[in-house]
Amino acid sequence: MNSQILLKTLAAFCCIVFVSCDDNWRRINSYHDNGGNGIPVQSNDLFSVAYANGEYIATGEAENNHGNGWTGSKAGAIFTAPDSLLWTSRTSGTTNTLFGVAFGNMFVAVGTNGTILNSPDGVIWTTAITGTMPNLNGIIFVGNQFVTVGNKGTVLTSGDGKSWTIRSSGTTELLNGVTFGGNQFLAVGYGSDILLSPDAVTWTIKTSGSSAYLNGVSYGDSLFVAVGDGGTILTSPDGASWTIRTSGTTEFLNGITYASSDSLFLAVGYGGVILTSPDAATWTSRSSGTTNILNGVTFTGSQFIAVGESGTVLVSTDGITWTSKNAGMAVGS
Repeated sequence: MNSQILLKTLAAFCCIVFVSCDDNWRRINSYHDNGGNGIPVQSNDLFSVAYANGEYIATGEAENNHGNGWTGSKAGAIFTAPDSLLWTSRTSGTTNTLFGVAFGNMFVAVGTNGTILNSPDGVIWTTAITGTMPNLNGIIFVGNQFVTVGNKGTVLTSGDGKSWTIRSSGTTELLNGVTFGGNQFLAVGYGSDILLSPDAVTWTIKTSGSSAYLNGVSYGDSLFVAVGDGGTILTSPDGASWTIRTSGTTEFLNGITYASSDSLFLAVGYGGVILTSPDAATWTSRSSGTTNILNGVTFTGSQFIAVGESGTVLVSTDGITWTSKNAGMAVGS
Protein backbone atom coordinates (compact mmCIF):
# COMPACT_ATOMS: atom_id res chain seq x y z
CA MET A 1 0.00 0.00 0.00
CA ASN A 2 1.46 3.37 -0.98
CA SER A 3 1.88 6.17 1.52
CA GLN A 4 -0.90 8.43 0.33
CA ILE A 5 -3.47 5.66 0.37
CA LEU A 6 -2.23 4.59 3.80
CA LEU A 7 -2.48 8.16 5.09
CA LYS A 8 -6.00 8.44 3.90
CA THR A 9 -6.83 5.09 5.47
CA LEU A 10 -5.33 6.10 8.80
CA ALA A 11 -7.15 9.40 8.86
CA ALA A 12 -8.36 9.45 12.45
CA PHE A 13 -6.74 11.88 14.78
CA CYS A 14 -6.79 12.74 18.41
CA CYS A 15 -6.86 16.50 18.14
CA ILE A 16 -3.48 17.68 17.00
CA VAL A 17 -2.27 21.18 16.33
CA PHE A 18 0.91 22.19 14.53
CA VAL A 19 2.65 25.53 14.33
CA SER A 20 5.02 26.92 11.72
CA CYS A 21 6.30 30.15 10.27
CA ASP A 22 5.88 29.05 6.71
CA ASP A 23 3.75 26.38 5.26
CA ASN A 24 2.35 23.27 6.43
CA TRP A 25 5.65 20.38 14.98
CA ARG A 26 4.34 19.26 17.90
CA ARG A 27 2.30 16.91 19.66
CA ILE A 28 -0.91 17.87 21.16
CA ASN A 29 -3.34 15.38 22.52
CA SER A 30 -6.67 16.83 23.49
CA TYR A 31 -10.05 15.71 24.69
CA HIS A 32 -13.47 17.25 24.73
CA ASP A 33 -15.73 16.83 27.70
CA ASN A 34 -18.89 14.96 26.75
CA GLY A 35 -21.65 16.20 29.01
CA GLY A 36 -19.21 17.27 31.70
CA ASN A 37 -17.94 13.73 32.23
CA GLY A 38 -14.44 14.25 30.94
CA ILE A 39 -14.87 11.44 28.42
CA PRO A 40 -12.73 11.55 25.25
CA VAL A 41 -15.30 11.78 22.46
CA GLN A 42 -13.21 11.67 19.31
CA SER A 43 -10.06 10.72 17.54
CA ASN A 44 -8.70 13.12 14.94
CA ASP A 45 -6.09 13.08 12.18
CA LEU A 46 -4.89 16.39 10.80
CA PHE A 47 -3.64 16.61 7.22
CA SER A 48 -3.21 20.28 6.45
CA VAL A 49 -2.82 23.67 8.08
CA ALA A 50 -3.01 27.25 6.80
CA TYR A 51 -2.53 30.69 8.34
CA ALA A 52 -4.04 34.02 7.30
CA ASN A 53 -5.24 37.22 8.95
CA GLY A 54 -4.10 36.09 12.39
CA GLU A 55 -6.02 32.82 12.20
CA TYR A 56 -4.92 29.18 11.90
CA ILE A 57 -7.09 26.65 10.06
CA ALA A 58 -6.36 22.92 10.43
CA THR A 59 -8.29 20.28 8.49
CA GLY A 60 -8.54 16.51 8.60
CA GLU A 61 -10.85 13.76 9.79
CA ALA A 62 -12.63 13.19 13.10
CA GLU A 63 -14.28 10.06 14.48
CA ASN A 64 -16.85 10.08 17.28
CA ASN A 65 -16.53 8.10 20.50
CA HIS A 66 -19.35 8.30 23.04
CA GLY A 67 -17.55 6.54 25.80
CA ASN A 68 -18.78 3.07 24.83
CA GLY A 69 -16.35 2.49 21.97
CA TRP A 70 -16.01 3.98 18.52
CA THR A 71 -19.28 4.61 16.75
CA GLY A 72 -17.75 4.73 13.30
CA SER A 73 -19.31 8.14 12.78
CA LYS A 74 -16.84 10.31 10.88
CA ALA A 75 -16.75 13.94 9.88
CA GLY A 76 -14.56 16.34 7.99
CA ALA A 77 -12.62 18.07 10.75
CA ILE A 78 -12.02 21.82 10.78
CA PHE A 79 -10.36 23.63 13.68
CA THR A 80 -9.57 27.31 13.99
CA ALA A 81 -7.31 29.18 16.38
CA PRO A 82 -6.06 32.73 16.86
CA ASP A 83 -2.39 33.45 17.48
CA SER A 84 -2.86 32.20 21.03
CA LEU A 85 -3.46 28.71 19.55
CA LEU A 86 -6.61 28.10 21.56
CA TRP A 87 -8.49 25.81 19.17
CA THR A 88 -12.19 25.69 18.37
CA SER A 89 -13.97 22.96 16.40
CA ARG A 90 -16.08 24.20 13.52
CA THR A 91 -18.98 22.56 11.72
CA SER A 92 -17.79 21.36 8.31
CA GLY A 93 -21.13 19.97 7.17
CA THR A 94 -19.45 17.00 5.50
CA THR A 95 -18.53 13.43 6.39
CA ASN A 96 -15.67 13.54 3.87
CA THR A 97 -12.05 13.76 5.00
CA LEU A 98 -10.43 17.14 4.28
CA PHE A 99 -6.87 16.85 2.95
CA GLY A 100 -5.97 20.43 2.04
CA VAL A 101 -6.71 24.04 2.92
CA ALA A 102 -5.61 27.40 1.50
CA PHE A 103 -6.49 31.07 1.81
CA GLY A 104 -7.05 33.56 -0.99
CA ASN A 105 -10.06 35.84 -1.00
CA MET A 106 -11.51 33.27 1.42
CA PHE A 107 -10.57 29.95 3.05
CA VAL A 108 -11.06 26.87 0.84
CA ALA A 109 -10.75 23.25 2.01
CA VAL A 110 -10.70 20.18 -0.24
CA GLY A 111 -11.01 16.44 0.32
CA THR A 112 -12.47 13.07 -0.60
CA ASN A 113 -15.15 12.59 -3.26
CA GLY A 114 -14.39 15.96 -4.83
CA THR A 115 -15.41 17.87 -1.70
CA ILE A 116 -14.74 21.61 -1.73
CA LEU A 117 -15.80 23.88 1.13
CA ASN A 118 -15.37 27.64 1.32
CA SER A 119 -15.57 30.13 4.16
CA PRO A 120 -15.04 33.89 4.49
CA ASP A 121 -13.92 33.60 8.12
CA GLY A 122 -13.08 29.94 8.87
CA VAL A 123 -16.22 29.66 11.01
CA ILE A 124 -19.14 29.24 8.60
CA TRP A 125 -18.47 26.79 5.75
CA THR A 126 -20.39 26.28 2.50
CA THR A 127 -20.13 23.39 0.05
CA ALA A 128 -19.16 24.27 -3.52
CA ILE A 129 -20.40 22.28 -6.52
CA THR A 130 -17.46 21.03 -8.57
CA GLY A 131 -18.84 18.48 -11.00
CA THR A 132 -16.07 16.04 -10.09
CA MET A 133 -15.94 13.05 -7.76
CA PRO A 134 -12.24 12.05 -7.45
CA ASN A 135 -10.49 12.88 -4.18
CA LEU A 136 -8.88 16.31 -4.04
CA ASN A 137 -5.54 16.19 -2.21
CA GLY A 138 -3.82 19.59 -2.44
CA ILE A 139 -4.70 23.24 -3.00
CA ILE A 140 -2.98 26.62 -3.35
CA PHE A 141 -3.98 30.20 -4.09
CA VAL A 142 -1.78 32.24 -6.42
CA GLY A 143 -2.47 35.63 -7.92
CA ASN A 144 -6.21 35.61 -8.41
CA GLN A 145 -7.07 31.91 -8.49
CA PHE A 146 -7.29 28.73 -6.47
CA VAL A 147 -5.82 25.57 -7.98
CA THR A 148 -6.58 22.13 -6.56
CA VAL A 149 -5.31 18.71 -7.69
CA GLY A 150 -6.35 15.15 -6.96
CA ASN A 151 -6.93 11.57 -8.04
CA LYS A 152 -7.12 10.55 -11.70
CA GLY A 153 -5.12 13.60 -12.77
CA THR A 154 -7.85 15.96 -11.59
CA VAL A 155 -7.12 19.70 -11.79
CA LEU A 156 -9.70 22.37 -10.92
CA THR A 157 -9.38 26.16 -10.89
CA SER A 158 -11.52 28.93 -9.40
CA GLY A 159 -11.32 32.68 -9.09
CA ASP A 160 -13.68 32.96 -6.14
CA GLY A 161 -13.56 29.57 -4.39
CA LYS A 162 -17.23 29.01 -5.27
CA SER A 163 -17.39 28.31 -9.01
CA TRP A 164 -14.91 25.74 -10.32
CA THR A 165 -13.67 24.75 -13.77
CA ILE A 166 -12.28 21.31 -14.62
CA ARG A 167 -8.96 21.49 -16.49
CA SER A 168 -7.33 18.82 -18.63
CA SER A 169 -4.05 17.74 -17.04
CA GLY A 170 -3.06 15.19 -19.67
CA THR A 171 -2.53 12.45 -17.07
CA THR A 172 -4.63 9.96 -15.12
CA GLU A 173 -2.03 9.64 -12.35
CA LEU A 174 -2.97 10.58 -8.79
CA LEU A 175 -1.82 14.13 -7.98
CA ASN A 176 -0.98 14.95 -4.35
CA GLY A 177 0.48 18.45 -4.27
CA VAL A 178 0.73 21.68 -6.21
CA THR A 179 2.88 24.79 -5.87
CA PHE A 180 3.87 27.90 -7.82
CA GLY A 181 7.29 29.38 -8.58
CA GLY A 182 9.36 30.72 -11.44
CA ASN A 183 6.15 31.91 -13.12
CA GLN A 184 4.70 28.42 -13.38
CA PHE A 185 2.49 25.98 -11.50
CA LEU A 186 3.89 22.54 -10.73
CA ALA A 187 2.00 19.44 -9.57
CA VAL A 188 3.37 16.13 -8.28
CA GLY A 189 1.96 12.73 -7.40
CA TYR A 190 2.28 9.03 -8.15
CA GLY A 191 4.46 7.79 -10.95
CA SER A 192 7.22 9.82 -12.56
CA ASP A 193 4.96 12.50 -14.05
CA ILE A 194 5.57 16.14 -13.14
CA LEU A 195 2.99 18.60 -14.43
CA LEU A 196 3.90 22.17 -15.41
CA SER A 197 1.65 25.06 -16.42
CA PRO A 198 2.03 28.84 -16.84
CA ASP A 199 -1.63 29.46 -16.03
CA ALA A 200 -3.08 26.25 -14.46
CA VAL A 201 -5.13 25.81 -17.63
CA THR A 202 -2.70 24.23 -20.10
CA TRP A 203 -0.43 21.56 -18.62
CA THR A 204 2.75 19.90 -19.88
CA ILE A 205 4.01 16.57 -18.57
CA LYS A 206 7.67 16.24 -17.56
CA THR A 207 9.52 13.32 -15.97
CA SER A 208 11.03 13.40 -12.49
CA GLY A 209 13.49 10.58 -13.18
CA SER A 210 12.32 8.84 -10.03
CA SER A 211 9.76 6.08 -9.58
CA ALA A 212 8.99 7.17 -6.01
CA TYR A 213 5.52 8.44 -5.17
CA LEU A 214 5.68 12.17 -4.44
CA ASN A 215 3.45 13.52 -1.66
CA GLY A 216 4.33 17.21 -1.41
CA VAL A 217 6.09 20.04 -3.19
CA SER A 218 7.21 23.59 -2.41
CA TYR A 219 9.19 26.40 -4.05
CA GLY A 220 11.87 28.60 -2.59
CA ASP A 221 15.27 30.10 -3.36
CA SER A 222 14.63 29.52 -7.10
CA LEU A 223 14.13 25.78 -6.54
CA PHE A 224 11.24 23.36 -6.69
CA VAL A 225 11.59 20.73 -3.95
CA ALA A 226 9.42 17.60 -3.95
CA VAL A 227 9.24 14.97 -1.19
CA GLY A 228 7.83 11.46 -1.13
CA ASP A 229 7.98 7.82 -0.19
CA GLY A 230 11.14 6.22 1.21
CA GLY A 231 12.65 9.56 2.18
CA THR A 232 12.69 10.77 -1.42
CA ILE A 233 13.70 14.38 -2.02
CA LEU A 234 14.00 15.83 -5.53
CA THR A 235 15.04 19.34 -6.55
CA SER A 236 14.73 21.27 -9.79
CA PRO A 237 15.45 24.85 -10.90
CA ASP A 238 12.87 24.73 -13.69
CA GLY A 239 10.51 21.81 -13.06
CA ALA A 240 11.87 19.92 -16.04
CA SER A 241 15.29 18.69 -14.93
CA TRP A 242 15.40 16.97 -11.53
CA THR A 243 18.16 15.93 -9.10
CA ILE A 244 17.79 13.21 -6.48
CA ARG A 245 19.03 14.33 -3.04
CA THR A 246 20.09 12.32 0.00
CA SER A 247 17.63 12.90 2.83
CA GLY A 248 19.23 10.64 5.42
CA THR A 249 15.94 8.86 6.13
CA THR A 250 13.86 6.09 4.61
CA GLU A 251 10.66 7.32 6.28
CA PHE A 252 7.91 8.53 3.97
CA LEU A 253 7.91 12.32 3.67
CA ASN A 254 4.46 13.92 3.39
CA GLY A 255 4.86 17.69 3.44
CA ILE A 256 7.36 20.45 2.82
CA THR A 257 7.45 24.23 3.16
CA TYR A 258 9.92 27.07 2.71
CA ALA A 259 10.57 29.94 5.11
CA SER A 260 11.94 32.78 3.00
CA SER A 261 12.78 34.91 6.05
CA ASP A 262 14.96 32.10 7.40
CA SER A 263 16.09 30.73 4.01
CA LEU A 264 15.09 27.29 5.25
CA PHE A 265 13.31 24.29 3.72
CA LEU A 266 11.48 22.05 6.17
CA ALA A 267 10.00 18.61 5.49
CA VAL A 268 7.86 16.34 7.70
CA GLY A 269 6.75 12.74 7.54
CA TYR A 270 6.30 9.33 9.13
CA GLY A 271 7.74 8.57 12.56
CA GLY A 272 7.64 12.25 13.52
CA VAL A 273 10.48 12.96 11.09
CA ILE A 274 11.45 16.59 10.60
CA LEU A 275 14.23 17.57 8.21
CA THR A 276 15.67 21.03 7.56
CA SER A 277 17.96 22.38 4.86
CA PRO A 278 19.24 25.82 3.81
CA ASP A 279 19.74 24.72 0.20
CA ALA A 280 17.58 21.56 -0.31
CA ALA A 281 20.80 19.62 -1.01
CA THR A 282 22.07 18.88 2.50
CA TRP A 283 19.47 17.85 5.07
CA THR A 284 19.59 17.70 8.87
CA SER A 285 17.27 15.62 11.05
CA ARG A 286 15.59 17.47 13.93
CA SER A 287 13.97 16.06 17.05
CA SER A 288 10.20 16.55 16.93
CA GLY A 289 9.47 14.87 20.25
CA THR A 290 6.90 12.53 18.67
CA THR A 291 6.78 9.36 16.62
CA ASN A 292 3.35 10.20 15.23
CA ILE A 293 2.97 10.66 11.50
CA LEU A 294 3.30 14.31 10.48
CA ASN A 295 1.21 15.12 7.42
CA GLY A 296 1.38 18.85 6.84
CA VAL A 297 3.49 21.87 7.64
CA THR A 298 3.41 25.59 6.92
CA PHE A 299 5.28 28.77 7.81
CA THR A 300 3.34 31.78 9.07
CA GLY A 301 6.13 34.31 8.64
CA SER A 302 7.25 33.92 12.25
CA GLN A 303 6.92 30.23 13.06
CA PHE A 304 6.48 26.74 11.64
CA ILE A 305 3.44 24.72 12.52
CA ALA A 306 3.12 21.02 11.74
CA VAL A 307 0.12 18.74 12.09
CA GLY A 308 -0.48 15.02 11.97
CA GLU A 309 -2.11 11.90 13.30
CA SER A 310 -3.75 11.62 16.69
CA GLY A 311 -4.19 15.37 16.89
CA THR A 312 -0.49 16.11 16.88
CA VAL A 313 0.45 19.78 16.61
CA LEU A 314 4.01 21.08 16.81
CA VAL A 315 5.30 24.64 16.75
CA SER A 316 8.79 26.04 16.16
CA THR A 317 10.28 29.47 15.48
CA ASP A 318 13.49 28.10 13.96
CA GLY A 319 12.66 24.58 12.74
CA ILE A 320 15.06 23.11 15.29
CA THR A 321 13.33 23.29 18.67
CA TRP A 322 9.72 22.14 18.72
CA THR A 323 6.94 22.63 21.24
CA SER A 324 3.75 20.63 21.64
CA LYS A 325 0.52 22.57 21.89
CA ASN A 326 -2.51 21.09 23.62
CA ALA A 327 -5.90 21.89 22.14
CA GLY A 328 -9.41 21.01 23.21
CA MET A 329 -11.33 19.95 20.11
CA ALA A 330 -14.70 18.51 19.31
CA VAL A 331 -16.11 16.91 16.19
CA GLY A 332 -17.47 19.49 13.79
CA SER A 333 -19.79 17.56 11.51
